[in-house]
Amino acid sequence: MRWTALALASSCFAAPATAQFPEWLEREPAAWAGRREPQLESPAAQLARAPEEEPGPLSGALLVCRLRVTDPENGFWDTFAAPDLRIVVQRGRRRMEVWGTENAYEHAFSLPGVDLGPRDALRFAIADRDVTGDEPIARFEARYEGRFPLTLSARYVSGECRRVAPDRVDARLAAARGHAEGAVARVEDAAPDLAREDLGRPTAALGEARRHLLHAAALGSWREPGVAGLRLRLELGERAFTTALTRAVAAAHRSAPRVGQDARAPDGGAVLVRRLACGANARAMEPTEEQPTARCVAHLEVEAPAQSDAAPAWLGAIDALDARGSRHEARQTLVLGRTDGGRLRVAVVLSPFTPRRAILRLAGGRAFLRAS
Repeated sequence: MRWTALALASSCFAAPATAQFPEWLEREPAAWAGRREPQLESPAAQLARAPEEEPGPLSGALLVCRLRVTDPENGFWDTFAAPDLRIVVQRGRRRMEVWGTENAYEHAFSLPGVDLGPRDALRFAIADRDVTGDEPIARFEARYEGRFPLTLSARYVSGECRRVAPDRVDARLAAARGHAEGAVARVEDAAPDLAREDLGRPTAALGEARRHLLHAAALGSWREPGVAGLRLRLELGERAFTTALTRAVAAAHRSAPRVGQDARAPDGGAVLVRRLACGANARAMEPTEEQPTARCVAHLEVEAPAQSDAAPAWLGAIDALDARGSRHEARQTLVLGRTDGGRLRVAVVLSPFTPRRAILRLAGGRAFLRAS
């Protein structure tokens, strides 16, 4: 937000001009969602290597730019620091957005997959991001004449763009796609396993695939055919795993004992769910006086030696799997006493979930009980 300098000293607004953290790391969620352009890890270093050249028409070029903003003559763009830049670049119907590092007058950034012919223009809109709304700084065009550097110039704005050499881009893009391919294949090969704590989710492979795809998109854009194809495969693989997990939970629910019926754990004893409720319905079952409503409570009856008042070791950690395959951990397990038949009465407090078609998992994932 712009403020006048009548009562503010300019020395209060000094700010570093370079990033305090890697741009790609801080912006990853927005770049993955397509709200902002995925960024090279070090666009400033790439800009320093990019030569002056006259390449003519461009197709799928990777541009690196540096843009610097100065304050207006009678004030400041931001009240307490340097501006937080929002940089929007329009090329035809394609809109590319980049956020500068907070509190910085200068920002280096990259624009992947740019097509430019002679006399084509990149339209820039620069603003200071603010909680209550953006403060416009400048709007201008940079017209491509077939050569670099491409000058960026407007009132309060200066800078340039250059092209990263295609051979450098192609080699790095092929490597990033290759790494992503391996991770995507592991996601596609993953199968649910309800006996595992992580249910067989390919969490590490998903994270690795996304990182490599972000890197590839920063080099070639999300529209690059190889990148687009790998992202589609990743999304379909993740969806297929979720579907398979939902089916596995449904099959376990069908075969699990109903509420009030025994399940026998391998190398252990018998256990049944006497009652399970969630939210307000769980108040009367709470084992403590707190009686919070935003959780679920299960009352179990467990075979255990008469001389012990502790839950038997074979029972293991208890959690719940809802119908979608989401895991809900036990927050508290308390022994309440014994039934007339000599079994331990155990209360298990779990994070909230929907009991319908959910299962309780116990004995290290080797036994299941219906939650409803």
